This record gives sequence, C-alpha cells and structure tokens, in this order.
Amino acid sequence: MVDILKVQQTLASYAALRGAHDMLRARLLSLGGDERLQTEDLIARIPAAVLPYYC
Repeated sequence: MVDILKVQQTLASYAALRGAHDMLRARLLSLGGDERLQTEDLIARIPAAVLPYYC
C-alpha cells in the first residue's frame, strides 16, 4: 500500500501515509513476534516514501 500511495502523489495519499506512520508507531510497543517485525519494517518504509513525496 505504501508504494501505491507514493505513486499517486496526491495530498490525500500523503496524509494517509503520515497518519498510518503515526498510528503504527503508537501501536508498536503492544506488538510482539512477527507482527512487531513486520510493523517495524513498514514504519521504516513510510519515511522513505514521503521524503520527497512530490517528484
């Protein structure tokens, strides 16, 4: 989903990525095992997708 929102390059997609990043970071401490690892990977991918967002 990160890749799809990056390609769209709309303000709504940018806001969705930023909101998802914040929500995932807030939930991270309550996760364990594989779910935590996958979430950490996703959290790391979002900043790479939004900086710079508009190419």
